[in-house]
Amino acid sequence: MRDEDIKQVFNGLVSNAFDFLTRSVAEFDTDIKYSIIHFCIAVENILKAELLHKDWSLIFKKPENASWDNLITGNFQSVSLGETINRLCNINKKDITQEAKDCFLDIAKERNKIIHFCNVNISKEEIAIKQFTAWYHIDKLLRLWHGHFNKFLKEKRKFRNIMAKQIEYLKIRYDKIKPTLDKLDKNKVFFATCPSCKYDALVLSVSELHVREERCRVCDVSSRGIVIHCPDCGALTLLTDDHTTTCKCHKRIDSKDLIDIIENKLSYYADIPHGEEVDWLANCTECDGHESAIKLAEDLWFCTECFATFDKASCCEWCNEFYTGEKEDTYMFGCGCGCCEGYAANHMDD
Repeated sequence: MRDEDIKQVFNGLVSNAFDFLTRSVAEFDTDIKYSIIHFCIAVENILKAELLHKDWSLIFKKPENASWDNLITGNFQSVSLGETINRLCNINKKDITQEAKDCFLDIAKERNKIIHFCNVNISKEEIAIKQFTAWYHIDKLLRLWHGHFNKFLKEKRKFRNIMAKQIEYLKIRYDKIKPTLDKLDKNKVFFATCPSCKYDALVLSVSELHVREERCRVCDVSSRGIVIHCPDCGALTLLTDDHTTTCKCHKRIDSKDLIDIIENKLSYYADIPHGEEVDWLANCTECDGHESAIKLAEDLWFCTECFATFDKASCCEWCNEFYTGEKEDTYMFGCGCGCCEGYAANHMDD
């Protein structure tokens, strides 16, 4: 078996996925049943391709019985969609969010209803939203896995344009909810542009520096981030966890810039004597960011890199670095704080 052989099987899975995606959209108006089935197959193929890239034996239902000859001939029982997701999460828990997992499994549930019970009672509007949301999550994963999916960049861009057709159905939903949105108190909330469907349907509190997770009222995709004033256009915006604003200018703001914005807003430097160390920055124990977590309130620390939140920060007893959370005995037996390995590791040979 050669790497070139694995690449060929991988390319076949992904090519089939984009073929099924294209057919799914083409069938949406004429045969919704096959649109649902083909869309689910496409999602499953992309996720299985990633699993194959990690370890080809893992796409077998029973990896211990994996055979290369059976793989290339297709003579085997492959892993289910649910188990594919579980295995990918076991390899890297951060890649597939719980929301993405739930979305993919929901698509599979609709597919199973169609296959086993011929249940097509669900409306086209609802299916359009489910497919649009699933593609949003797949698109994010393809960007995350861009190294080995890069060969399919052209196909991805083409399908992204095709998928825009579903926005017609999303507009139906937007038109339904707009009267309700218009009645909301604009002194208490503002509307942000959803990164997924691009409608102004994220409803957010006007309170700055609040860490929020809100679900789009149109496409149901949730966006997590922190409310700030955009440094470019000045509008209130949600800076999402991919460091992009939801205002019209969609400015990208990195961790350092965000720290500057928060420090200035909270006037952290106002009463600090020149040269004195600050006590509002800490190292993030979630993403290992150096001084990327900042104190927003007495019991709230926020990482400006990975957007994780913590209820406290502690000082390492060995290296004196601030870190998020709290560990027992960082000096002797607790293996340090993440920036160091504590006393024991530094004196192992003594």
